[in-house]
Amino acid sequence: MTKKSTMVLNLLVLSSLGLLVTGCSEPDGKKAPLSKTEANKLEELGKKAEAAEMYSRIGEILLSKPEGIIHAQAMFKKSLELNAHDGKANIYSSVLSPLLTTKGFLNRFGDLLQKEAKTDINASKEKLAKMNVQEFTELALVMPAGKASAKNAEDLRKFIRQEYVQELGASIKKLENIKAEKTVLSYLDISRSYSVTTSESRGTMDDAAIEREVEHASTVSNKQFVVDNYDIKALKIILKSQKNALTIASSIGLTGFEEVAAKIKSTSAKTDKQIIAAIRTQPNLFKIDGSKEDLKDIFDHTEEVMNDLIDFSKISKEVCGAEDRKENLASNVCVTEASADKINELLMFVVGPKSVLIGYDANNEEVLVDVNLRGLIDSRVSSLQELLPTKFDSKGRAVDVADQTFGGIIPNGDLISKFKTVIK
Repeated sequence: MTKKSTMVLNLLVLSSLGLLVTGCSEPDGKKAPLSKTEANKLEELGKKAEAAEMYSRIGEILLSKPEGIIHAQAMFKKSLELNAHDGKANIYSSVLSPLLTTKGFLNRFGDLLQKEAKTDINASKEKLAKMNVQEFTELALVMPAGKASAKNAEDLRKFIRQEYVQELGASIKKLENIKAEKTVLSYLDISRSYSVTTSESRGTMDDAAIEREVEHASTVSNKQFVVDNYDIKALKIILKSQKNALTIASSIGLTGFEEVAAKIKSTSAKTDKQIIAAIRTQPNLFKIDGSKEDLKDIFDHTEEVMNDLIDFSKISKEVCGAEDRKENLASNVCVTEASADKINELLMFVVGPKSVLIGYDANNEEVLVDVNLRGLIDSRVSSLQELLPTKFDSKGRAVDVADQTFGGIIPNGDLISKFKTVIK
């Protein structure tokens, strides 16, 4: 991926640091003047597509300043309410929406950061106050209504699963709503410098300030890049991969994790038997959260991502450093044939059962075990504790498990018996 793709994917982070400046070029021809007031007029006249386009352009301009991030997202939301297929609004919103779920992060996750990462939250708040950017302060300190500070690992897990991952899913759908073959995004010259006065109330940029921001943008040079179907596919690959990884990571309940960790830490002899006994004192620890549909989405998205990467390898000349794609978001998507072959091997694990070599027996014969990752979709396992060892030797080492199929992943239930025959 290029610097431009990195810029878009880290839109919120870069903007919050005041490093990213994006904007909008003036429309060609004699179009309605760019302003929120004019967008409202177009909406009232029933010209929804035109109004949506104008709202999305205004949102793009507002991203030029840290205090404009929240208001920019409001413009993109307004645009999509009028035209669900607006390319610019869908692209920006697909990146912003998940990241804006972290609103109020210093207060919401501050206790955990202070405890686990040894981060000085008070020092961070002091630096924030010195920046004197009201809306940025809101972004970092003001949690959404009804949200509480995360106290433990389970709270963080629930946030990832119930908020961040959900928005990632919505973002993928937004990208799928784009109908145009190409969308042009514009960003302002980083050398520009001007300020816009905001209202006294924290977290607000009034309409007058927004109009002044738009007016100033019309006098500043713009740089543009193109987002086409290849770019959208590349962006979806990233979002789907992130969604899959976080869905899997947040699928296992962590209630009681801190208590078990403390108990294990205080035990001098940590045998398998002792560790598992400690885990079993917390019945909700490692409980699986989610549905069969969640698992199905994971497998479907993984299959789609791998197939898309394989497709990119087949059109390498068109998308890997092509001269005519220098101005594209993903101007350098390079997937070699060798990489595609490895991806195809991994794909076999996703689409169905595959024999896996685990070693060689005394006769130097291959020892193979069938693996079916999709077996998890129909599994009745409700907690990973159900898969923990049930028998131990005299030294407390695990020697047997409750479910030889490991929740259906090993359909023949022969992994342990096969391992016993492996000598190399």
